[in-house]
Amino acid sequence: ENIIRRISPPINYQKPPHLPGENEAGKKLGKVGEFVLIDFGVAKLLTGTALIRTGTVIGSPEYMAPEQTRGKALPASDLFSLGVTCIHLLTDVAPWDMFDVINDCWRWRDFLPSGSNVSQGLGNILDKLLQNSVSQRYQTAEQVLEVLESRSNIVRRPVENIESLALVNQKLSVLPSVRSLVGRFIPQVLTLDENELISAVGVEYGKLQYLLAVQKWREADVETWVVLCDALGKRRKSYLFQDDIDNLSCEDLLTIDRLWVKYSGGRFGFSVQKQIYESVDEDYGEFCSQVGWLTYNLHFRDRGFKFKNWAPVGHLPSRIWAGGQKWWTHAEAMAKKLDKCFF
Repeated sequence: ENIIRRISPPINYQKPPHLPGENEAGKKLGKVGEFVLIDFGVAKLLTGTALIRTGTVIGSPEYMAPEQTRGKALPASDLFSLGVTCIHLLTDVAPWDMFDVINDCWRWRDFLPSGSNVSQGLGNILDKLLQNSVSQRYQTAEQVLEVLESRSNIVRRPVENIESLALVNQKLSVLPSVRSLVGRFIPQVLTLDENELISAVGVEYGKLQYLLAVQKWREADVETWVVLCDALGKRRKSYLFQDDIDNLSCEDLLTIDRLWVKYSGGRFGFSVQKQIYESVDEDYGEFCSQVGWLTYNLHFRDRGFKFKNWAPVGHLPSRIWAGGQKWWTHAEAMAKKLDKCFF
């Protein structure tokens, strides 16, 4: 986002739209590590067919908007190049290697380095910058900056230190054999404080911890459903209702939430969802939009969710466990329960 904020304004006045010169090399790191626009390559006036004549192609072809290869340069052309530059910087992969020619779309998310996360909001901005159709692209840099400014009011990392919010005193020791097995594959698990795995009713959270530590999000989501049922004394994978959420012990709920927050780097967790839900005035439809959920359930519930590192903030855990005729009240019920647990 910082790169887009700094490079977009100069695009408005560096050159008129009939002087194309998209050149990724013209965007360099300044002395203090900030990206600045230093030039537009060898910009020159072109006729309608100049770009397809030998010796007249200028700039870096991989970064040029489709209309420029046809001799048309528009204000939105620079924004396309900005988008390509951003996905190249995010992935360190040549732009053309990320373009799916069969489906005529960019697959840049598939090339993100392991552990890298791009928020849904920023991802949507990049997708719009990269639209092949000029009409579907941002038309001016001001439009891009307005969207970025509107995002500044949305919670990006709602939970910084959830442990400071929970006052818990009952501890559950993890079986040494389980910790030893997990530690062989995830060494950092062995260094965790035993307070990470607290349960008021003897629920074992070692499996959930392991799945989250290795970022097996789908399996961890199912295991979350399992341990919620265990904590309530219900048959595993039974649907949970509003009363069930209210009956959850704070120790167990906060343990589940703490594990999600910790291993997702603050992106996922019930407390993350709570803050997003409250930030949209408890409007469930808007909440779903923010976290990337459908407002209805599919026949196979888990198919409506993205179990990826780049899933939107608050996207997980999913609501596959929520039951009842008014299943959508789960967000309100969970938010109220967490309020009780925190205070």
